Amino acid sequence: MILPPSINGERLLADLAALAQIGRDPDGSLNRVAYSVADQAGRAWLAEQMQVLGLRVRADRAGNTIGVYGGAADLPPIGLGSHTDTVPNGGSYDGALGVVAALACVRALHAADQQLRHPVELINFAAEEATMAGGTTGSQAMAGLFDPAMFDKAAWDRSPFRAMPTTPAPRPCIAGRMRWSPRRLSSPSCAIWRSSTRLSGRSAC
Repeated sequence: MILPPSINGERLLADLAALAQIGRDPDGSLNRVAYSVADQAGRAWLAEQMQVLGLRVRADRAGNTIGVYGGAADLPPIGLGSHTDTVPNGGSYDGALGVVAALACVRALHAADQQLRHPVELINFAAEEATMAGGTTGSQAMAGLFDPAMFDKAAWDRSPFRAMPTTPAPRPCIAGRMRWSPRRLSSPSCAIWRSSTRLSGRSAC
């Protein structure tokens, strides 16, 4: 008898705890502000977890990280995810819970050696918190809704968004090419987004 996939709650909590240590300051505050060294480390941690499960991991032109767990048929993907960046002195769950819960779903499928008919895409959006001229940067870019004029607005520390350091620099890619190949998600209502932006496409970098 084939048993249904089961979420490992203890592993989910352990992943949350591990991610919460990235960007943790000595005073206990959590700082993974978008494009910072800690933000990049958090994104790298999640990408590594996806690769361990055999997901095909890529970054799109906006800096979003996307891992694909293959489906049994050639169908549009089901999107799951959220973001790992935080506000200054942020908490351990906003955004992080969304990506870790999505990871737990894929891990359950992998542990049960099962696939859905549709592929599953685990998405870690870039700069979703309202630290970069309003936030939801990655999801707006993925949907083709990002306005390059946002680069000239102030970030959380009052410096221009365009001046924020990042390695590599996804923002010039956004400014230079904002049209994405249309590709609808099979079930956007299943996605665990922080943003309410409706996704309609993506493009590999």
